[in-house]
Amino acid sequence: MDLTTLTLMTLVAGYGDPAPGDPTVEGPSNVVVTGNYPNYAERAVLLYTNASRVDPAAHEQAYNQGGCSFDDFKPEEKTAKRPLYWSQPLAEAARYHSQDMQENNYFEHETMDGRRVVMQAGDRVALWYGTSYVGENIAYGYADAWDVQMRGWMCSSGHRSNIMVSSYTELGTGVYATHYTQDFGSEEVDTEMSIPMGIHDPQNAQSGDFATFYGDYLNPNLGQQGATLDDGPSEYIVVLNGIPYEMDLLWGSAGSGVYSASIELSQDRDCHEYFFQATDSNGESRFPEDGSYLVGACDLVETPDMWIDFQSPISGRDDLSPSELAESITFIGCSSTSSSRSPFWVLGLMALMTLRRERQV
Repeated sequence: MDLTTLTLMTLVAGYGDPAPGDPTVEGPSNVVVTGNYPNYAERAVLLYTNASRVDPAAHEQAYNQGGCSFDDFKPEEKTAKRPLYWSQPLAEAARYHSQDMQENNYFEHETMDGRRVVMQAGDRVALWYGTSYVGENIAYGYADAWDVQMRGWMCSSGHRSNIMVSSYTELGTGVYATHYTQDFGSEEVDTEMSIPMGIHDPQNAQSGDFATFYGDYLNPNLGQQGATLDDGPSEYIVVLNGIPYEMDLLWGSAGSGVYSASIELSQDRDCHEYFFQATDSNGESRFPEDGSYLVGACDLVETPDMWIDFQSPISGRDDLSPSELAESITFIGCSSTSSSRSPFWVLGLMALMTLRRERQV
C-alpha cells in the first residue's frame, strides 16, 4: 500500500472509524508508530475527559480516591463545559509522544534525547496540527483511562485547569503502554455529528457479562435558535448486534452530557458489534459514522482494531438490506462504572505533567 492510498484512507474515514496516521509526517525522534487511531484506551480517555467537562461535580468519589475534593476546584473549574470532539491530527501527535517517552525512557513535554532537548512541545504538536494555542497533559503508571483522568489529572490543579478550558473544541489522546498524553486544540471541528465519542466498559467483557455502553452528546444547535442545555436528543440508542437499547442520561445535561446503558452480552455469539445513534432536530448522527466497534471474544487477526466496516440494520424498525438502509438514512456526520477498575492504592508509581502555552504560527 503506497503513501497516496494511506493518505486517502485517512481522509475518507468516517468520524470515529479507525484510520491510519498521516504517512507524510515525520516525528522528531526515532519512534515508528503503527496501528490505526483511535485505539480503545484513546477512546476511553476522551470519553472520561468529556465526563469531567460536562459534569465536574459528579465524580467526587473518584476525586477522593485520588486525594482531592471537588471543593479544591477553582470556581471556573466547577462549571460544566461542552464535550470535546476527537481530532485525528492531535491524536497522532499525542500517541507519538506517549510512545516516544515509553521507548526512550523519559517523561517531559519536550522531545528528549538523553538530557538534550530535541524539540519543544508546541513545535512537536505543530508537525500534525496547526493552531495558535495548544495544551498538553501527560502521565504514566496509571491502570486505565478512568484512573488517569479522574484520580490523576483531575486531582492536579494544572492538569485540571487544562481539561476545563472552555475555549477548547477538540482533543487528541495518545496511549502507549502505561504512558498517556492529552493534546487539546481550539480549531473548528470538522464534523456536524452530535456524538463526540462512545465506548463500552469493561474493555474485555465477554458473552454472558454485563457491559456498560457510554456515549456523549452535544446538541449541534446549542446557543443558537433558542436551544438550551435542556434540549437533548429525542432518542439516543446503542445498537448492539442490530438490537436498539435506549440510553439514559448519566452525567451532565440533556443537551451536553454523557448517556449510558448497561446490557448483558448474549451468549448466542462470541463477538458483539455496536454503534451509537442520536436523533434530534437536525436528523440522525451515528458513532462510529460508518462501521461498528466490537466487544467480546473477537478474531484479532481479522479485526485487530475491534471494529468492522459495517452497521447492521436496526431490528424492529428496519427490514431493509444494509445497502437499502444506508440509502434511507440521512446522516449528519457520521449504569454504572465498572467493578473491574483497579483500586487507586494498587496502581504503583504514577506521575503527571501539564503544559499550556501560546505559540505563534
